[in-house]
Amino acid sequence: MRETSNSFSKQNSQQPKQFRGGEKKVMKKSLLASVLSLSLAMAVAVPAFAATPTDVAGVKEQSAIEELVALGIINGYTDGTFKPGNSITRAELAKIIVIATGSEQAATALQNVKSQFSDVKTNEWYTGYINVATGKGLLLGDKGTKNFRPNANIKFEEVAAIVVRALGYQDANLTGSWPYNVTLKAEEVGVFKKVDLALGTAATRGVVAQQVSNALGTDLVQWIADAKVYSSTGKKLISRLGTTTEEVVTSAVLDDNGRLSLNGLSKTLAPNFIITGGVKLVDLLAHNVTVLADTDGRVRAITDNQNENNVVTGKLNVDFNNALQVEVKNGTAVTKYNTVGNSVYYFNSDSVAGTDSNLKKDADVSVYLFDNNSTNVNAGVVGKVRAVVVSKANGADKLLDSYIAATSTAKARLLTQDNLSVSLNDSTSIVLNGEAKAATDLAKNDVLDIVYNKDRVAVKVVATRNVVEGKVTLVSTSADGTFVYTIDGKTYASVSGANLTGSKAVTKDGTFKLFLNKDGKVAGAELLSGGSSDAKYGVILNAANDVAPTSAFNDAKDVFKYYSIKENKEIEVSLDAATWNAVTNTVRLGDAAPYGSAAFNNSAAVFVTWKLKNSDASVNGIDSLTALTENWEVKEKKDTTLKVSSSTSTITYEINANTVVLDATTYNKAAAGDREVKTSTLANLAVGNKVTIVPDGTSTFAKYVLITKKSATDAKETQYGLYVDAYQSDDDYFIKINVKGNVETLALTGTEGASIYNSIVASKSAGSSTYKESSRTLVEVKDSVITGAAGNLGEASTAYDTVNVFAATNALTAVNNSDSTVTVNGVVYYVNSSTAIYVYDEANDSLVTDGIFADVTAHLGEATSKYGIAIVGDASYGNFTLAKAVVVVKKK
Repeated sequence: MRETSNSFSKQNSQQPKQFRGGEKKVMKKSLLASVLSLSLAMAVAVPAFAATPTDVAGVKEQSAIEELVALGIINGYTDGTFKPGNSITRAELAKIIVIATGSEQAATALQNVKSQFSDVKTNEWYTGYINVATGKGLLLGDKGTKNFRPNANIKFEEVAAIVVRALGYQDANLTGSWPYNVTLKAEEVGVFKKVDLALGTAATRGVVAQQVSNALGTDLVQWIADAKVYSSTGKKLISRLGTTTEEVVTSAVLDDNGRLSLNGLSKTLAPNFIITGGVKLVDLLAHNVTVLADTDGRVRAITDNQNENNVVTGKLNVDFNNALQVEVKNGTAVTKYNTVGNSVYYFNSDSVAGTDSNLKKDADVSVYLFDNNSTNVNAGVVGKVRAVVVSKANGADKLLDSYIAATSTAKARLLTQDNLSVSLNDSTSIVLNGEAKAATDLAKNDVLDIVYNKDRVAVKVVATRNVVEGKVTLVSTSADGTFVYTIDGKTYASVSGANLTGSKAVTKDGTFKLFLNKDGKVAGAELLSGGSSDAKYGVILNAANDVAPTSAFNDAKDVFKYYSIKENKEIEVSLDAATWNAVTNTVRLGDAAPYGSAAFNNSAAVFVTWKLKNSDASVNGIDSLTALTENWEVKEKKDTTLKVSSSTSTITYEINANTVVLDATTYNKAAAGDREVKTSTLANLAVGNKVTIVPDGTSTFAKYVLITKKSATDAKETQYGLYVDAYQSDDDYFIKINVKGNVETLALTGTEGASIYNSIVASKSAGSSTYKESSRTLVEVKDSVITGAAGNLGEASTAYDTVNVFAATNALTAVNNSDSTVTVNGVVYYVNSSTAIYVYDEANDSLVTDGIFADVTAHLGEATSKYGIAIVGDASYGNFTLAKAVVVVKKK
């Protein structure tokens, strides 16, 4: 489990605490098995470090390690690391336990005192710590010897024994023999919280840190000899680190000056302030805490000291409205607790009056009761309400859009897909699937329950990441208006009020990702492939009028070839011969009288909405046609919007993952057989594209976007090189060219690619040498952007669609060395370092792919029987044409 920092300098972690009515922690069978199978082993130990650890991010014990570092109990290695997986020695453990029990000054004083152990040298870094630890009975030497073994590694159960002794327990007064007695007591008091049991193995530095961290918030005890029982001293182990007081957290956030509110007063924090136990400040609101102060009175740490028996959690049974009692409901049971004049109230961490309207029925509530101490006994308030903390997600079942990191001028934020924006701070508690996480661990489409205060600062974010993916086989509506979706035979109800209509609709037969909330209900969805609603949409590519029947028993039909959006392929459908009137260039609309009509002359592809049969959803007629045009140009594309303009107006459409983008750039090919439609993506939509948009009904949601012409900026970069090969793979076509010595494989578009490939094959079949690799033919491979309506339009930035050949049959007519120019066929070409120069010597059959300017100019004045030049350039380079590639052929 990833645990985040509990330092105020980082996004920290929190672990929910169980109070009255919750589960009680019980001994696990694994512990019993481990204890019973463990052979007796003696020892003791732990480490001394230095510097801030740099290798603990994301490790299980991260929070504990950072906590002990902040308190000065543990440091790190001199290289800045902690090495949490390394073993730890007995001497190192002596230092940690002595500091944790507040005896570091005594260790310094005993640094030069001779140890009782023969293998513990005087005036070593560990001498004083071992003297103190053994003097207090926290660590023991080897029985029957005078050895301590300071550099020996310590075992898991030995660490547990030492930590238990630090809390005041004595081995002799625990039931059972060692190490079973200390191990069972460690489990009982919570020393093993967040620790994987590993009895009999060497303890790691991370495990030691976690056990000591757990102990800091645990009660110190004393042995009552007469009663033969242990009794709590009322103080935590952390109190041994310095001056401590018992106070109440009265605000879940720091004030504008970075101070903490305790007992209603603002307290200054020490630079290394820490909240122990891996919790957040918001989790301690209204809790009793142990406050550790430094010598200047600043708060070094706070530790939860709330008596769990005086906390009641549940839901408000009725609206509170400053009543004399708070009614708390758990299941069907309702318990009432009396308030007093100084009872305090909080809603979503904000302090509020008892009359606040947010203290409503069914809100989550924690009621804190006055403890049984002398002060409260005298005041007559024991068991009455000290504080009421009410929490309600004011942003429930929200789909996350993004996390926005903090800047020098703005706080970190979470943005949801319905545009709720909340700020985050160091106190924000974030839980994902039950585990404490950082904001950076959240991902788009996580379902969030956000509790935020009056300043729109998130107090708590409970995130659920539960995704179901599959084909929706049934969509139904329940009596309360919520949708129910069936995938793989299992039903999923939608969240009440979820926006799952229109652009966000989940449709039958579609493949979707369903994003479930903590209750397993659908909060949102993402379309993966179209459902039955898409079956009625397509693009007519060609039509044939009055096609003769294949049988004397059948009538002639009008046959329409169309691209099916649902099936993502071309399909033919036969309709009544009266559907298309080729004389009037109209089609009949509808599948029953009275019919409408629309213009259609089969000169270009058109978007079609079909009329479907109710019985089997097959095509039964034409409902409507939408002409594909180049009238609308993309002016701006953002994550959720697409702005397009015509000559007269501008419209901004909503787009999302359910928007279907189609490449229809061949829609107006003169030959109907050359028209085709391909799937594309939102990523391929670029400013300058010409598009036809089909909205969802009368809304501004762009349900379908058809790219009819690509922008010049959207075209692929033209490539220049020597022809090597061309080949076909199924319906895909490719050309290989030599670019400065490297063979590049370039994909060709479907229709144009087939045409190019077929031309190359025909040329070779005719015996032409143009497309032989040995000919070293210079070619230009382009992704064309044709401006003329009748031009051979390429597809929108999917592949190359034009190949031009440049024969090496030209001669140099002029050279200007000062300008680095050459003249060929009356065109002045500028040659620079980017120009590819190839020199082919036919006699030696040798090819130079990194030629220089002199290799070209050397042939000025030579007879064309000795050489030939091929050159291609870009005419937009000032007064010259920039030479992109030059081939010089030295003839035999």
